[in-house]
Amino acid sequence: MTETIFDSIKHFDDNNVEFWFARELQSVLQYAKWGNFHKVIKTAMIACKISQHEVEQHFPEVRKLFIVNNGAKRYQIDYKLTRYACYLIVMRSWQSSKRNYSRSWRHYAGRSSDAGQKHSAVGNRHQEKA
Repeated sequence: MTETIFDSIKHFDDNNVEFWFARELQSVLQYAKWGNFHKVIKTAMIACKISQHEVEQHFPEVRKLFIVNNGAKRYQIDYKLTRYACYLIVMRSWQSSKRNYSRSWRHYAGRSSDAGQKHSAVGNRHQEKA
């Protein structure tokens, strides 16, 4: 099986549960601005809640520490997304922009039917250093 761009940004936690960082997915889905992508994430969170899944399990927020040009330290919000969360985001991206996300949708939809329960163990809020 060939690796897709989505596989190349997939991570695994200490329990070998797969997840994706939202900021990496943002790039793959060709969103130039975090603000625009963050709106799509928020819409996907609403869909997750409506489907009676725990939003915090599929979209746990993380804060990454990074250093800006002047040496100051700042935190950047990101999310550790389950496969189900990615699926919802891709669907919302497609609906909002009508871009061709068929490849993205197929990647996450193929294994997302049980992702709501199976891949919900990415945890709660985390702090990580960039």
